[in-house]
Amino acid sequence: MMALLDLVPLTDAEYGDFAERQVAEAARQRVEAGEWTLAEAQQRARLEQADLVADRLRRRGHTFLKGVGAADGALVGWVWVGPGPLVLEQYGLCELTRVRWLGQITVRDELRGRGYGQALLTKLHEQLAAEGVEALYLRVYDWNIAARRLYARCGYEVVRQFANDAHLRKQLGPIATGSLTPR
Repeated sequence: MMALLDLVPLTDAEYGDFAERQVAEAARQRVEAGEWTLAEAQQRARLEQADLVADRLRRRGHTFLKGVGAADGALVGWVWVGPGPLVLEQYGLCELTRVRWLGQITVRDELRGRGYGQALLTKLHEQLAAEGVEALYLRVYDWNIAARRLYARCGYEVVRQFANDAHLRKQLGPIATGSLTPR
């Protein structure tokens, strides 16, 4: 049975904590993927995530949410969704306003393997579809087997496979004429 939860915006205090966690997670992922060395990872991640840490992304259309249990309000995890980046134009998208990019989804360590990742994604998909978003894209590393399985269970398809990672897409609703039309 899938966990019932709600997605609510992070408070300013929670945002700061999320940003610091994200810097550490970005460093860990890049080291795991063999893209950065352990010695350089924290500094490079902080530079790469400078806009996140300085809180410049919320006013650029990025949304930072926490998943909480619907019954008890207990924190389950976090979700970061941003506007569709220009990189998606390589897939023939003409109208990026109807797509979003999943920057991060994280379930608290002690709750992993209990269906919360799928519950977070399901709730996010429902919320985005209600807002008129037609597709959600993301990047996932090949080494992240648990995430790859989660995305497959949730109906994501591989749009492009790279050497160490892939871009995936989840169709959220009917495509309006011209919005996701190839060039």
